[in-house]
Amino acid sequence: VPVLRALEVIASEEVNEPFRDAVSSIRTAIEQGLTMSQALQKYSSEFSLSVVELIKMAEKSGAWDEILQEIADGLSEGTFD
Repeated sequence: VPVLRALEVIASEEVNEPFRDAVSSIRTAIEQGLTMSQALQKYSSEFSLSVVELIKMAEKSGAWDEILQEIADGLSEGTFD
């Protein structure tokens, strides 16, 4: 699923209004040319610095599968709270 479509779906289904607004804003920022990591940096209360840095690594290396799995594992373990 393309990232913009995924963000659209998340925003449309999210019940937490502040998080929904953040996701919508991130989607808009990416559409306007920012990288995902740049867009996420504006929402440090929602996305930890560790997550943003891992996304930045994925953008540079192309290793999305591995890095997204690392983020998912960290979130489920509470590493990035």
